[in-house]
Amino acid sequence: MTVSGSGINFSVYSGFKKYDTIAVNTSGDSKKFKTIFIPLVSSEKEIPAASLSFFSPLKKQYGAIKTQPQKITVSGGALHSEGTVEDKSKIDIVRKDINYNKRIKTLKLYRGYLIEEPVFYLIFFPFIMLLVLSVCYAIYMRRASGNPFKKLKTFRFVEVQKLVKKAGERILENNFEASRDLLCQALIEIVNIETGIKSDNLQKDQIADNLRKKMQMMKKL
Repeated sequence: MTVSGSGINFSVYSGFKKYDTIAVNTSGDSKKFKTIFIPLVSSEKEIPAASLSFFSPLKKQYGAIKTQPQKITVSGGALHSEGTVEDKSKIDIVRKDINYNKRIKTLKLYRGYLIEEPVFYLIFFPFIMLLVLSVCYAIYMRRASGNPFKKLKTFRFVEVQKLVKKAGERILENNFEASRDLLCQALIEIVNIETGIKSDNLQKDQIADNLRKKMQMMKKL
């Protein structure tokens, strides 16, 4: 629907999609303006009166022109998805938002943004989750790489867990001596991790001495 007139103060009630008022014709001192309104739902509508205030050079005074309100009936209908459809399939547009394409001067169904559609989340949700996990992992690795001791501890504690697991298996087999040896190895590995001293066979005195040195270094810090 196109509303044309000599005024620029066009306005309508809710239920219309309104486009900017434009000057479509200029002749001498007169101009013709046009505003496009698209009704969105079926109902009784009324286009309010349009008014224009102006200054008359002949009368040397201000004047005003006002039109009468126009009542219209917007009935439900259908619109082709494109200008021409071979199979003549129609799309019901009652309660659907539609746009006016200024370039081709044709009404088009408003499809909205892809992010508004549920299919967007079904397709891209796994990739979004993978991106989030990748970012979290990158942040963790950056922090770990900033502290080489922390990175080293992460991998070496895995070995400790393996030793403890094996010790538990030996206990279930009633092989207590092997279990004791594995637990001792796990303890030695923990001490090595904390003190930063690598040794495969530490005696009790060495373990205590290394732990004592570690505590003294921490107190100085």
